[in-house]
Amino acid sequence: MNTHEEFGEKAGDKTGEVTAGVGRRRFLRGAALAGAGLAAGGAASPTAATGTGTDTSAVASFHGTHQQSATAKPRRCTVFTSFDVTAENRTELADLLRTLTDRARLLTAGGTPDPVGVTGPPADSGILGAQLPSGALAVTVGAGASLFDDRFGLGKSKPRRLTAMPVFPDDDLKSEWCHGDLSLHLHADDTGTVLHALRDMARHTRGGMQVRWRMDGFTSPPRASGTPRNLLGFKDGTANPDTDSAREMGRLVWVGRGTDEPDWAVGGSYQVVRLVRWTRAGARPRAGRPPPPPARPARRTPWPRRRGPRARPSRRDRS
Repeated sequence: MNTHEEFGEKAGDKTGEVTAGVGRRRFLRGAALAGAGLAAGGAASPTAATGTGTDTSAVASFHGTHQQSATAKPRRCTVFTSFDVTAENRTELADLLRTLTDRARLLTAGGTPDPVGVTGPPADSGILGAQLPSGALAVTVGAGASLFDDRFGLGKSKPRRLTAMPVFPDDDLKSEWCHGDLSLHLHADDTGTVLHALRDMARHTRGGMQVRWRMDGFTSPPRASGTPRNLLGFKDGTANPDTDSAREMGRLVWVGRGTDEPDWAVGGSYQVVRLVRWTRAGARPRAGRPPPPPARPARRTPWPRRRGPRARPSRRDRS
């Protein structure tokens, strides 16, 4: 089964209201969610590469001109989750995005969660300890093409090149594994950090969005021979452009001015996610090709019976 979705920049609210530290429009400009593109100023990323396909340095600050996690070297563990927005109006959507911003800021910066009192539920699961580690998590948020429909009146703010990916020949898609309003890409060097962040953000946004689909992943550890190989034996990313080159990233990744995109989308990017499930055994024939002949059943050769000596009748029996 192949599933795919194209992601582009996020749409901002024209009111430009400022929330606690980050305006609604600024957050959208700096986020990239599953189903949409990457945007500026909302993610953390490693600051130095090891040259082996993974990074062991601390991630950068959550806020910035771009979502640096979009171009960060991959960490060991990752999860990509697509969400359906269940908010009923623009006000609830703004609250959802504001909550995502606050949680991403806390989870990437680290620190102690605010207490909620003796009558409230625990502020944190505690699987990472009493204090959240700093610089251990990278977060990328994106918005899908479906977020710009008629529900929230964001159609005029939709990025020009943001469309749902078309179905390719021979695709066998399941609708529940395609598309989504928002996406969340988390990666860190251990599974606990990634799952803790996903659970935290899903719990705090429960009334505004729900999981549509989720895919876990990992990066192979460095090898003595160089770039690690994936499970199919390929070396991933060997031909990628230099992410440390601002000129290359500005030319190939980040949306610049004068590109016929909305002003708020400048500094963002587009994200394409395609899930491929490959099964060699029992694969169906491609269209136009005759099915293979059925396999012949294996012949079974019975083992020869071992015959014992016959019993001769006694003289009494013969009479």
